[in-house]
Amino acid sequence: RIHHYNNSMQTAPSSRLPAAIVVVATSRRYLGSGGGARGARGHGWWVNFRAGKGGRHLQGEYSHLDVEALQAWNDAVFSLGSQMAYLDVRSEPVAIEDGDGSGVGDDVPVYRLKLELATAVLPKATENFIKLIQAEPGIGYSSSTLHRVEKKVGLMGGLVWRPENEPKANPNAVVPVGKCHPDLTMPTSFTNMDVSSEHMVLSHVPGVLTMLSPRVHEIDSRFLLCSHHAPHLDGKSLAIGRLADEDSFEILQQWESSLITAKGRPTNVTLRIAQCGMLDDEETSNSNSTITAAPSPTDGNKMTES
Repeated sequence: RIHHYNNSMQTAPSSRLPAAIVVVATSRRYLGSGGGARGARGHGWWVNFRAGKGGRHLQGEYSHLDVEALQAWNDAVFSLGSQMAYLDVRSEPVAIEDGDGSGVGDDVPVYRLKLELATAVLPKATENFIKLIQAEPGIGYSSSTLHRVEKKVGLMGGLVWRPENEPKANPNAVVPVGKCHPDLTMPTSFTNMDVSSEHMVLSHVPGVLTMLSPRVHEIDSRFLLCSHHAPHLDGKSLAIGRLADEDSFEILQQWESSLITAKGRPTNVTLRIAQCGMLDDEETSNSNSTITAAPSPTDGNKMTES
């Protein structure tokens, strides 16, 4: 930036030197130089990203959150009363054509995910989840799949109902949808239930089970298992439970990080819920009562039915 000094506006003597040229150096800021404004990019987001602080969605309004404090709050909520449940997830090769996975051999690995549901604080939403766990295939979670992987967020499941007016010649061609248990549907909706009386008291820390909301104060059967902290879901999705042990959480993280996906859908395996149900106190204390748990889906130590 060059500025010309105009001496014609001054009453300087005739012996004064000609107009001086003053060169003013301007500072230039480069991407990632640290500090200062970045316009639409925010304040040094790239520097924070390189420092391991996550992407922009974790540096703005959520950067102040203390995950350990949120987990302590969740612990207090579950301490008021909870029930235990399980999902036995079978890892099927994608070559299997059966829509319900009935043609799978005995050598296909099965992994158990143990869940803790906050039944005391969220009675209606957890009742829907428990009924879907105990219902038969086509109504509940049995034979449904974990159909979508959201990287750095978690795994989605809960597409349980296939519309009856769809052609059934090829079951795989019929797109299932989410639907709450038939006993809990709203008079104004065929697939949703009313949860306006429930409060969103649980934070979406890693390991949390949350129900997706098609509309405000409504849920169906779709759920998300969080493999990472998801603060953008607080106040939007109704969290109702969490994974109950480290083995289940390690399996979830392994799937989230290793599954090959195309537009979010797994392409190398199908994660199908082979069995699901509730656990009593004896089964909760001894996970080997029905099947043997595996610490990781990659170490070859898989669950086997006993």
